Amino acid sequence: MEPLIEVKDLAFQYSARRGNVFQNVSFSVEKGEMLTLLGPNGAGKSTLLNCIAGLASPTEGYVKVNGEPVENYSTRRLAKHIGYVRQHIAVTYGYTVREYLVMGAAPRIGMFSTPKEEDYERVEEAIVDLELQKLAARTVSHLAGRDLFVRMLPPTDDPAAIPALFADAGVEYNKLDCINWPGAYPYRPDVRFAIAHDCGNILLHWKVKERSVLAAGGNDKDHMWEDSCVEFFCAPGADDTYINLETNCIGRIYSCIGPNRSE
Repeated sequence: MEPLIEVKDLAFQYSARRGNVFQNVSFSVEKGEMLTLLGPNGAGKSTLLNCIAGLASPTEGYVKVNGEPVENYSTRRLAKHIGYVRQHIAVTYGYTVREYLVMGAAPRIGMFSTPKEEDYERVEEAIVDLELQKLAARTVSHLAGRDLFVRMLPPTDDPAAIPALFADAGVEYNKLDCINWPGAYPYRPDVRFAIAHDCGNILLHWKVKERSVLAAGGNDKDHMWEDSCVEFFCAPGADDTYINLETNCIGRIYSCIGPNRSE
């Protein structure tokens, strides 16, 4: 019997100049088996999964699904065999978690057809099995905006080197598109941020585009919230200890710590 997934002598590279992301990768997965990929950031785990899912083409070797080369599958037929949840997803419409899960029926129905009752029943069973009841009615975009994968990067003593570290490691920038107080403050600049860590420090890089900027606070601990500024909140421990960092557009910082968010 053919294995469900067979990977043989696989290699991949984005360009000849950068060399192979990985090479000589071989393994198989039989029915009922579970396989875990472990490795440091940048080792090529996600790229390997993209090759298996037919989303990237290896430079050497092959991938077979049920004994057939993955490139022979159409997108719809392959989706009947492989379910793939990416590390980062972009959802532009306000689908709820329940609605998003129902989309798993797409390979079995036509473009203009609707899911059947049995599809909704399978989703409800999955929600219960995975204990997602509290999340089922929430929008996927809301979850995606809160749950981020934070990479670990090499330590650096130079804050100016952080953007280059992020670029080399492929750290993605996340868009902030919510307005907390639309009535009082309807203006929304274009704000994106990237976040990582080096075991001892949180590394943040912001990209902000707006019509004008204000930097009246020339010293640390000035009223940064009155300037063009960005804020970062975190609760690092198991207790309610709360840290707030505010940075204006010329790099001055106001920081505070309290027993909870309200104090």
